[in-house]
Amino acid sequence: MEWEKELSKSGLYYKGFVHSSGLEKLLEQHRKKTCATYGTRTSKRKKGMKEDQENQQPPPSSHQEYEPPPSHQENEESLDHRLEESKCTRLLWRYTVGSRVVQFDGIPFSVGEKRTLGCQFGHKYYKSKEYNGKRMFLQGTRKQGCLAHIQLTEYITYPGYKVTFDSSASNKTARKEKDRLLMELKEAILQGSVEGERICFVSLPSAEAHHMCHPTGRDIAMAQRVHPSIVKKIHSFVLEEITDPLEMQRHLKHYVNHYMCKGDLPDSMDRAYYPELQDIRNHINKAKRNFQPSIFDQENVLLKCNEIKKASPQTKIYFQPYVNAQDATGSSTAMNDKNLLWIHHEQWQQDLLLRYGNTINMIDATYKTTKYDLPLFVICVKTNSGYCVVAEFIIESETADSIQEALEILKSWKPQYFMSDYSEAEMSATPSSFSGVKSYICDFHREQAWERWAKNHKHNLYSAQTEELLSLLRACGWAPSCTSDRSFFSSCSEEIKGIRIMER
Repeated sequence: MEWEKELSKSGLYYKGFVHSSGLEKLLEQHRKKTCATYGTRTSKRKKGMKEDQENQQPPPSSHQEYEPPPSHQENEESLDHRLEESKCTRLLWRYTVGSRVVQFDGIPFSVGEKRTLGCQFGHKYYKSKEYNGKRMFLQGTRKQGCLAHIQLTEYITYPGYKVTFDSSASNKTARKEKDRLLMELKEAILQGSVEGERICFVSLPSAEAHHMCHPTGRDIAMAQRVHPSIVKKIHSFVLEEITDPLEMQRHLKHYVNHYMCKGDLPDSMDRAYYPELQDIRNHINKAKRNFQPSIFDQENVLLKCNEIKKASPQTKIYFQPYVNAQDATGSSTAMNDKNLLWIHHEQWQQDLLLRYGNTINMIDATYKTTKYDLPLFVICVKTNSGYCVVAEFIIESETADSIQEALEILKSWKPQYFMSDYSEAEMSATPSSFSGVKSYICDFHREQAWERWAKNHKHNLYSAQTEELLSLLRACGWAPSCTSDRSFFSSCSEEIKGIRIMER
């Protein structure tokens, strides 16, 4: 690897100087080799010379009264004060960090940004989250106290002000020459006429620095977070309306193999470059939220409905946002509140409903399909090729009035029967919306309700009693309704009543 050749190994770390322009590439190569992720633990950032120059005030006008020139010491103190006010770093010839001495062969320099990046399996930054009675944190922390870290120190050098003098010169002569160059450099920095070269000291941990706490390489590749470049690419693909996780995964794999890491492919198990479908799905949803025009979901739904109406005028789509009405005193009045209601009815659904919905229709509600606790209702009909959803709507609460309000807007056909589960709200809303319609209970939901009741432990039924009760209920349910012999139902009813309920 290139980073192993450019740096020299000292113990468990690789250390050396690199140009700032190649720092990101060096860190990327180290990340691929070790499959380890690091986060900034400490950072001391200093502003660049251009920003300092912008914050300075313009130089004084030349039309001023004559003043005697300051002495050399006063001039140096004035420059240092001005440099301190402009937040420029201190100029040095030699810098000592612990046992390491930094110098650039007579070239003045200043210390820029300092960063320490800790391993993702390092020490805990915050206290562990405890169970608060509402949410249980089953997954523990990934922190294992790993001491491996990356140290980055940026140095800004000024080769144009390198001190040059005869080796036989005295120390006093050398010191005067250095002071003169520093004075000129400080003036140039304040005027913004000089730019330094940025060199970074890098200390990278080897694989052995992690082994005492956690594995490295392929063994830990699946525990990596998604690479920031991959996250940005996912967001750009979402802007291009690529939202299918499988298709997104193919695009990302092609991007990594042919553009991002061409010629130096990472491990195929590295989750940072080849994320799983669930990771991709999470970032797609996050990108969608970031690209939404409003932070309020009701406004986003209203805008989306308007877009659908413009694109397809034949589509029947209706959205009524929730409105909390208040009277003149500012108190809420529930009678004037508008409940949330959303209805979607495509043109092809309208055609199928008119063709196959004149006999029997099925209405059912599903729950936990969105992040909100709102029931999603669907209306189905049986076509020549199977059952098909012909309308859907979302209401705020599962009440007969809310269901009836949605059916009144959808009402464009005349069904004879409606089948539903044992929901009093549905069974009372359908006859109110369609005159003369009859409501039936679905056999599946009827059987499901029986089994749930019979197998519930609070009713204290043994397994034999449960099977006997279910067999009697099924016999009554599957008996023909047109039979004139009522003795069959009476005998079944007596047997059901005669089942002995015993305490466990």
